[in-house]
Amino acid sequence: AINSALAALASTGGTVSLPRGTFMVSGPLYVPSSVYLKGDSKRFTTIFRIAGSTGMGIRNTNHTTSDSQITLSDFTYDGNQANCPNASRSITMSSVTNANVFRIRVINSVQFGLRFGQEGTGACSDIRVQNCDFDSTTIYNELGLYETTRAWVEGCYFTNSAHTCIMIAGDSQNIIIRGNTFSNWGVLNDGDGGGINSIDTNRLIITDNIFRDHTTVSSAAIEITNVLGTATGTIIANNVFYNVNGTISTGSAVGNIIISNNYLDIATTSISTGITVQRGNATITGNTVNGALEAGIAARGKVSITGNVIKNTRVTG
Repeated sequence: AINSALAALASTGGTVSLPRGTFMVSGPLYVPSSVYLKGDSKRFTTIFRIAGSTGMGIRNTNHTTSDSQITLSDFTYDGNQANCPNASRSITMSSVTNANVFRIRVINSVQFGLRFGQEGTGACSDIRVQNCDFDSTTIYNELGLYETTRAWVEGCYFTNSAHTCIMIAGDSQNIIIRGNTFSNWGVLNDGDGGGINSIDTNRLIITDNIFRDHTTVSSAAIEITNVLGTATGTIIANNVFYNVNGTISTGSAVGNIIISNNYLDIATTSISTGITVQRGNATITGNTVNGALEAGIAARGKVSITGNVIKNTRVTG
């Protein structure tokens, strides 16, 4: 019934409203261009994947060509991971522009909770994810941005990700991650994952986020790496890291990075470094690092380090 209502708006656009209640689905819901799929609220409207179902949960209709102006809001999507072990992503959009995801809750996903883009075939642009909750994936990540240009992720809560809460990859650029809360990432405890993991991303801003209560495996709250070229223009500023094991790390091919005015309180259960920069052309200023056992700041190359406070650290460098 939901797919029929969505398909009926393919040529005109419009809104499909879901009232309070639980809606059982066995296959993907296809959302066309210029269509708004809206629930009553993420508390009272739930889309629930039935046991044994496979494939995607919600996706845009023309995911191999192009879609635009799609909005999802005000519902919970429950991937029912315990009874759908072969399911794929809960929500995915490829080849889409101007997509909005507001006030939804994605729980119990098998693969990605929400993913935009597909390497090589499904670039996305002008994406907004705001005031959403992501809880529990059994493999992969809670939010993925792949080959995405201009994206804003704001006011969201991420917890219990198998690997990474937010993965950014595939030459994405102009990404803003602001005002979110992250906890308990990398629950597979295999040394992979992180709060935010960025690969091959240019012009990335990570600001005013909270990273808290991650004390199991040593994996970075923020990890910036590069494979294909040189990631540039990254700003990591005004974030709070509380009771975490592993905080900020940048790889050897990352340049032109600013790390400023962050507060880092590191879990003392394992050896950890507060800020690690493996390449020059970096500015590290105004940060406070408390409780790092190995090093407050570890840097290589031409790095400007000014006005930082390092406390309760065994080795400072």
